[in-house]
Amino acid sequence: MADKIEFENVSVRFNTRWLALDNVSFSIKKGDFVFLVGPTGAGKTTVLRLIYGDILPDQGEVRIDGHPLSKISKRKLLEIRTKMGIVFQDLMLLDDRSVFENLAFPLRLRGDEDIMRKVVSTLKDINLTHKSNDIVSSLSRGEQQRLALARAMINEPEVLLADEPFSNLHKSDIDWLIDKMNKYNELGLTVVLSTHNFEVITRVPKARVLKIEEGRIILEH
Repeated sequence: MADKIEFENVSVRFNTRWLALDNVSFSIKKGDFVFLVGPTGAGKTTVLRLIYGDILPDQGEVRIDGHPLSKISKRKLLEIRTKMGIVFQDLMLLDDRSVFENLAFPLRLRGDEDIMRKVVSTLKDINLTHKSNDIVSSLSRGEQQRLALARAMINEPEVLLADEPFSNLHKSDIDWLIDKMNKYNELGLTVVLSTHNFEVITRVPKARVLKIEEGRIILEH
């Protein structure tokens, strides 16, 4: 699954005045690291929402491994989503729960029987073992972002979608996150990451860049 993500002449209109995406076409292959760059409101988040089927295009088609998302069943869409890890812009962590519970939650949803081992291993991987019992709202922004990435990765997805993961972070946190995502990518994970932080692009020399402005891809390399 997720060997290829394809956009073909995709347009999305949220109201009569706002064309969020305008005739966008591109493809992403398994193992790619893709930066979606551009200013706020350019259409980056809309691209990510289309990939995981949160919205559908008004025109054109989005396909995952040849499956048009507008024509598949809800069951098939859920199957596709289980292969995706998502870091949302607002993180969507369970703020009133512990760090441990935030990581255990997606495992419980899937009926995983190895929760303790996987959570303990993940906490070690993101250097938050000492915060295991802390309530999420007590963490720093950088720690919360690390937790959000770990939660997205704990079910071992094939695709990671990250929406502006570097916002309001110190440079050390940004460096940690981009290095971790790069290591995941080197192990075969497909990464699609939206950002307006152009400096991070140089940290992943092999990455592809799709520059979006006013709903159109104006540069691809």
